[in-house]
Amino acid sequence: MLAKCLKTLQKTSTTTRVDCANGVGTFWVEKYFKACPHINVKLYNDDVRDKKLLNNECGADYVQAFRLRPDGINYQSVEPYTRDYHLYGDYDRMVMIFNDEDRHLLL
Repeated sequence: MLAKCLKTLQKTSTTTRVDCANGVGTFWVEKYFKACPHINVKLYNDDVRDKKLLNNECGADYVQAFRLRPDGINYQSVEPYTRDYHLYGDYDRMVMIFNDEDRHLLL
């Protein structure tokens, strides 16, 4: 699922940001992006050691349910249409968000 979405980024130069929800998806995302050096990626919420952080105010469900961005990601300095991928902690769901020119959040 994430791989299919990210294939569209091969010809772009924007940074792709991935909110890993402090879950096991972090391992796959790190491995995937090592194999795709042409994609500039920044991982967030990638602390898999502290189980209290799993899906805590981050990840796909948080973003979808509350239409809020997780803390720790600077959205003010982002160019329009920069894609943010938010995983669920056990890596079975993902949502993609981006801001349009007027900084409206689109899911």
